[in-house]
Amino acid sequence: MAIVSNTGLVTAIAEGWATITCTANDGSGVNATCEVIVKNTYQGDVNQDDAVNGTDLVALSNIILGRKEQTSAADVNGDGSVNGTDIVALSNIILGRNKAPRRAVATGNGLSIEPFDINAGETKEMLIDLTNPNDEVTLVQFDLHLPEELTIKKNGSDLDFDMADRTSWRKHTLDANEVDGAYRFLLYSSSNTLIEGTEGAIIKVTVVADASFTGGKIVIDNILLVSPDEQETKPDAYELMIGSPTSDDGSAKLSIDEAVKDIKAGETKEMLIDLTNPNDEVTLVQFDLHLPEGLSIKKNGSDLDFDMADRTSWRKHTLDANEVDGAYRFLLYSSSNTLIEGTEGAIIKVTVVADASFTGGKIVIDNILLVSPDEQETKPDAYEYVLPDPSGISTILMDRDKNAPVYNLRGQRLSAPQKGINIVGGRKVVVK
Repeated sequence: MAIVSNTGLVTAIAEGWATITCTANDGSGVNATCEVIVKNTYQGDVNQDDAVNGTDLVALSNIILGRKEQTSAADVNGDGSVNGTDIVALSNIILGRNKAPRRAVATGNGLSIEPFDINAGETKEMLIDLTNPNDEVTLVQFDLHLPEELTIKKNGSDLDFDMADRTSWRKHTLDANEVDGAYRFLLYSSSNTLIEGTEGAIIKVTVVADASFTGGKIVIDNILLVSPDEQETKPDAYELMIGSPTSDDGSAKLSIDEAVKDIKAGETKEMLIDLTNPNDEVTLVQFDLHLPEGLSIKKNGSDLDFDMADRTSWRKHTLDANEVDGAYRFLLYSSSNTLIEGTEGAIIKVTVVADASFTGGKIVIDNILLVSPDEQETKPDAYEYVLPDPSGISTILMDRDKNAPVYNLRGQRLSAPQKGINIVGGRKVVVK
């Protein structure tokens, strides 16, 4: 039996289910009445129980922390990834702050820059990409902001830019100008010729870093895409960090305090994780903490030993952590969108234990995500600190072809250096 028409009459809607009556034909010319049951999908229904409530917050945090498998429903804000931003979006839905997350209806359109490295004194080509999977585009307009000491190269008085793979001077017009400290670009076709394809480079720009360049943020904003039928799309702004910006550039970042940096084998110490956010309001912090071999977070039974620090409180915030892929993933957030207080200082206290084999190593904080109450994301660079060898003995990387005699601390000769402290050629060395 095939449905040949739909009356469009919804006879019942309850708890996410709709019963729709329709007219069907069995092929004999006789119409019959049928009902089609349609299940609605609630945005934010992470555990798919046909309701959006606090249970979904718990389910979502478990997915982010790697305790549960990820599902498509966990991408609450529809940006293609599941992370702390979805926590903020979900709490806003539950508490009625907005009817839908800001990015829930995003089309996937946008501009971006192909990652590249540039150092002081260098000249490099920068490719600007357009992604437009759902739209035909004949015009692109945007403003390009470059960090201090990085500029577009000039040939005389003309900016150095060119068409890229998906555009051509025969079919399109490309122009740019400096406006209010930014470079405004306009790419269009007077014949309404489409930009070819749905992804890849549309513009090439030659940029120059002067001798004092140390890095910073590239921003593309005020983006406008226009189709041949004059339909407008205004994608979100795009940001890219390049180089190694100085610590006073206002960038948000995570770091560890000084107290743990002299930890020795057999010791237990409190490690403070600091957040610096001079220009941003932050309601959620997510990150992965990697500790070197021989150093771990203390456990009380099966629970990791961590706590809120000065700028947070259990009354206003939720803090959880889990071991994921050899790292400790932390999630600190407020379901009420309460800001983390201040702009610098400790947010989390972690108790770490150095076992008897600990000989120093690197602490890394990466996959950092900061989210504001209006669901704006910031992804600071990873933080690294190398803990010195507490024995005071320099670590020497041993070449296997060296002929120097090797002994352990008991005076026994070894055929090759072993992990730990060795006597090599009469010198104490540590092999890691």
